[in-house]
Amino acid sequence: MKLRRALQECQDTFKKLNTHSLRVLDDFRLVATVKALPDFTMEGKTPKANELLLLYEKFQQVILSKQWQDISPRDWRRAAWVLWYGKQGSTLAENELFLKQFWRQVRGNPAAVKRLIRVYLREFDQNPPNLTAIAQFILAQVLKAKPDSMLARWQQYNQLYQLFIPQGNGVNKLAQACLRADTVQTLGAAGLTGELLSSGYARAAYREALEMLETYLLDGSEKELICLLAWSDDGGRLRYASCRRELAQALLLPWQLNEPNPLIRQRIQIFLLQYLQDPRVSPALWQGVQTEALQVFYRWMVGSTLETFFSILDQCALDAQWRYRRAFWWAYYERQYIDEAWLAVGKTIQKFLAKRPELAQSLQNAYGTLEGAGVRGNQAVLLFRIRGVIVAEWSHGGKCHIWLTDSEDKPPFYQETYLRDRVTANSLKLKEKNRQAGISHYSNEAGGWQTDLERFIYEQTRIDMSPAAYMPKI
Repeated sequence: MKLRRALQECQDTFKKLNTHSLRVLDDFRLVATVKALPDFTMEGKTPKANELLLLYEKFQQVILSKQWQDISPRDWRRAAWVLWYGKQGSTLAENELFLKQFWRQVRGNPAAVKRLIRVYLREFDQNPPNLTAIAQFILAQVLKAKPDSMLARWQQYNQLYQLFIPQGNGVNKLAQACLRADTVQTLGAAGLTGELLSSGYARAAYREALEMLETYLLDGSEKELICLLAWSDDGGRLRYASCRRELAQALLLPWQLNEPNPLIRQRIQIFLLQYLQDPRVSPALWQGVQTEALQVFYRWMVGSTLETFFSILDQCALDAQWRYRRAFWWAYYERQYIDEAWLAVGKTIQKFLAKRPELAQSLQNAYGTLEGAGVRGNQAVLLFRIRGVIVAEWSHGGKCHIWLTDSEDKPPFYQETYLRDRVTANSLKLKEKNRQAGISHYSNEAGGWQTDLERFIYEQTRIDMSPAAYMPKI
């Protein structure tokens, strides 16, 4: 700041001497240098925690003693950082005596106002005490800023987005703009660059955008979703990690009674798996998310698991029977009777998926592996639950094995690896006359095994399915 003032004084002096000197300054771009100096006041780092505590305690002592001369110019320069320090009810922003002195120090001082703007934007979404009064003070200083003042840009930003009118619609206006264009550029047009991209004000606009998103999603508009997901990313991490619960709910709750088009669903599902992980395997990042939103995501994961399993078998041409098996189980899925699903594949299938990631992109590696004796590399097993019935469908003409959920022998879901016995042992006999457990897929065209399975599932769950629902169309 001393350098800036010195250069400005130098310019003024030369103006008084003669215009020739000013032309010389222009030739060497010294005048431009004055205006182009870095904004040190906005880029400076926040004082360390121990410094903030000491500064806050010093101000509190002076408030009691009224010995304001004990506050150094350096303390006043840093005062904005402790404006909302401490618990509500004891912050400096709530103390009228402090504010009276603070206004005197800041009024007419552009550098001090910019520090105050930074703190205001940083703390905005916490709705700190006296936010409106402080915003009004900032607004008054910004509105009377001269064109060559360092506050001139904030005057322009406020004209666009009403940043310093907290009770207005500035946050709403910024949120709408961010859903319709490049987010970083839009936030930059509001002065939210650098660390202010993650400020409380930007976070408040983000939350507002999340509330708006449902209308766009249900209208089938993809642009706003793409902008929102781009806004959410910060180099592979969530930009606003504290908003992850609201984010998950905004993306999922609109689909409780509706299904999005496949592209929208895929975008949302892949994004959530990448940034929040699979809640069935890693639930920590999903804490606090509404059950209704989780149920939508579980339903999608069930569908993706079935789709991936059938796609693997279709492309690998492993089993001609799958036309009938697909039709049978898909009928249960379409009617939302399948509550959980998990896929486990042999080593050959793992290599196949590695070369064809588009088959499993909606799963993001959310599947297990088959290992150990009796498992071939090109085998796969689909494990799923229909109410109180657990089913394991094996490829390559393998049997369908069934357990009840209260069985101690039932296979667990969401494991990284499975041995063959874990998804075959002690499964039920559907008929007393059967010599072995499980059911082979006999009489596909006549609906032989389908009738047996449908009857068993009905007896256990009271889910009634007609042959017209599960027999493939010829």
